[in-house]
Amino acid sequence: MQADISIKTVDEKIEIGLKKRKFIALFLMALLLAVIGAVIAFNPPPQKDTPLIRAIGAFATIFFGYTAIVAGIKILDKKSGFIIDDDGITDNSGAMSVGRVLWENIVDIEPISVKYGLVTENYIIIIVNNPEAYINKQKNPFSRRMAKANYRAYDSPIAVYAGGLKCRFDDLFIVLNARFTKRRSPRALTK
Repeated sequence: MQADISIKTVDEKIEIGLKKRKFIALFLMALLLAVIGAVIAFNPPPQKDTPLIRAIGAFATIFFGYTAIVAGIKILDKKSGFIIDDDGITDNSGAMSVGRVLWENIVDIEPISVKYGLVTENYIIIIVNNPEAYINKQKNPFSRRMAKANYRAYDSPIAVYAGGLKCRFDDLFIVLNARFTKRRSPRALTK
């Protein structure tokens, strides 16, 4: 593991910070798109003034407004983005963060790549023995719906996106998998 990836280890506890610059860029972009959506919804050009155009503008305002709020909250967030310790993990990396996940609830950890057009994003799927509990942990209907979609697609509602964390995806997966494997070893299970 490289020393410059901002993973600090303290007594077996690993804390990974959030990439604030990435959240600032997301906030500014989402705010701009929300404003453009509002202009389209409430003051469309006369030649394009149709109910469909207004609906698209309203949807853009709501979606990107929500995204700007979430990014703004993450900018002000003082907590670490991801924590690995002796009891489990704590995910605070994004809008659908689940918070605390105990090792005893984790069944497996798998890396996946998801292609969005020309962009491929990497996620770590945390497969748990009680997925409904983590779906119900989501605070709003949109996040619950996304957690259910993750569960249907990947057999888990928990998908950790390392893009907003101050570390490389590969490093996070290696450390997380090593800690998980250590916890699953026969010696660790008898403690």
